[in-house]
Amino acid sequence: MDRKDMLHWVFIASLFVMVIIMFLQVEELKEELVQTHNRYIEYKEEATKDINSKELEIEALEEEKEELQRSLSKKEKEFQALKARYENLTEDYEGLQEEASQILRTIDDYREELNDSMEWFRTNANLEGLNISSKDRSRIESLLKYRCIEKDRYRCTINTGCIYLVNAQFLEFDYLNDTSTSFSEDKLQSLSEFVDNKGGDCEDFALFYKAELNFLLDECKESTSEYVLESWRPASDENKRFWLDDSHQWFLREAARMLLVAHKYPYVVCGMILDPVKDKIGGHCVIAASKEKIESIEDIEKLNGAALIEPQNGRYLGDVGEDVMLIKKIDDFSYNSYISQIITDSDMLSFSKRRNQWEGFALFSEELEEVDNKLKAEIRE
Repeated sequence: MDRKDMLHWVFIASLFVMVIIMFLQVEELKEELVQTHNRYIEYKEEATKDINSKELEIEALEEEKEELQRSLSKKEKEFQALKARYENLTEDYEGLQEEASQILRTIDDYREELNDSMEWFRTNANLEGLNISSKDRSRIESLLKYRCIEKDRYRCTINTGCIYLVNAQFLEFDYLNDTSTSFSEDKLQSLSEFVDNKGGDCEDFALFYKAELNFLLDECKESTSEYVLESWRPASDENKRFWLDDSHQWFLREAARMLLVAHKYPYVVCGMILDPVKDKIGGHCVIAASKEKIESIEDIEKLNGAALIEPQNGRYLGDVGEDVMLIKKIDDFSYNSYISQIITDSDMLSFSKRRNQWEGFALFSEELEEVDNKLKAEIRE
């Protein structure tokens, strides 16, 4: 084989080798292409699934967005309604604040009037409240002190009939209607007005008698710890006498002596009680001399057992709770004789049929103070 043929075969062999190599490379590329295509198919499937999932999420979010928009629109309408209501409430609140302030001023005025009323009763609880000339006041006190009270080592005795004697005989006080003394159908006179008018009705007599009795009880405090009221009641024996003063110059016929020990707290009580002027049970006021002090509504029960004394003659009428009932509830007004009003040294207590309870200036003052505090707290808030 010559050189030329050899080169020819070498070329053919080289070309064959190259063809084989290229075939192998093509097969390798085809395999890579198949793998790449498979990965593409897998990626496409995953991408499709992801896209579908995202599209579903987008649809859900769109629905949620629409729902939120509807909710927002609804809330905006509610907000506008609340805003309008708030503006109306603000306007109303400002008006209520002014109204509440006016009510507070009214409460303060009313409470001041109540306190003035309570102070009026305190002032007129004793002869110290008399606003008259020192000469006239000294005469009244002297007549009471030297005629109506007797002191010894063991007791201090006050003659209730003597107070009547002083008022009727020496001071010449008469029973007068309110229309005569104050041109009014119902007015409680002060002690000074009672003296100036030379008398008054049963309420006025009782208030003045109570002040006189308090004066004499104060005199007793200086000498002894035992108090005795010497009163009287009617007696069938015409020879019975009750002496109205310690000098035995004045007396009542057919009257028996009554001793009331430790009844040292006098109060004016009113209701359906025997009236000596009309000689029958009717609207009337007398004195209830209690053994215990009454300072508030809670103490009213302490009045049971108190001795009842007619201020226009000093007569003993019986006891509270036995002869004259103390009203406890609205049904008690069915009693023949009862007490429905009490004047203490600082207050006037009355039983209210409407509220079925005892009431007084002090109670109203406390209730007004509570309302006052609540209103002020509301205004601050």
